[in-house]
Amino acid sequence: MITIAIYCHNYQHRLCWMLSSLRQQVAPPAITVDVASMADAGEPRTELVVALFRAPGVRIRHRIYEDRDAFQFRGNVRTDQLNECDTEWLLFADCDMVYHPAFFHDLAEVLRYECPGFRGMLTAGRYSQPNTTIGTTADMVALYQYPCVVPAAWEQVETLEKVQRSNVGAGFFQLINVENCPHGGYYVQTPRDKAWAQGTYWKTRSDAAFRRRIGNRRKLPQWFSEHQIHVNHDRDNMHGCHIEAQR
Repeated sequence: MITIAIYCHNYQHRLCWMLSSLRQQVAPPAITVDVASMADAGEPRTELVVALFRAPGVRIRHRIYEDRDAFQFRGNVRTDQLNECDTEWLLFADCDMVYHPAFFHDLAEVLRYECPGFRGMLTAGRYSQPNTTIGTTADMVALYQYPCVVPAAWEQVETLEKVQRSNVGAGFFQLINVENCPHGGYYVQTPRDKAWAQGTYWKTRSDAAFRRRIGNRRKLPQWFSEHQIHVNHDRDNMHGCHIEAQR
């Protein structure tokens, strides 16, 4: 029913938190997780994380990229994820999200009973730790030896201080009805689209343009914003990249 498409580069620790929260869902719908990563990147390797979490109820597809330049253009990755999606709905999300145990059960209920025939994109805000608590978050993430299933992942992150964010970067909640995808790829390779089609992983305008192309958008109830939490991380603004404790 739902594919969750994520992009993981040296975030395998936090990926364990996300996949743990998916494993701990109460009566989840059929979920496919499409993980994109670089070959031999990070410790533990993403392949080990995926192998640990493959189980009935959550199907994991893992695509490994050898070409770093191709991988850093997130649109190339998302094009592959869109083209190979075999479910009705595709969720673009960050790989360091943690979800309430009822999140996807309740989402499936909304899709089934409140959105029949809807062709477009559903969005939601999310909660994230503010900068003042990043140290606390890093300490929490460092408690475990990875790869592992993090016990009670939601209950742990829920206790941290957090703030609401309505739209945070490329990974914020974007649930797309695949039948309404406006083109066969995330990037449209025509001269008119070059202004937004040439973004890199760190600097891209393609996400806003893609949302505009979807056209029909609807915001989910506030509950869905309150019950997904971004496991925050330090950011090196000088070099324009994130800092993960495992590196």
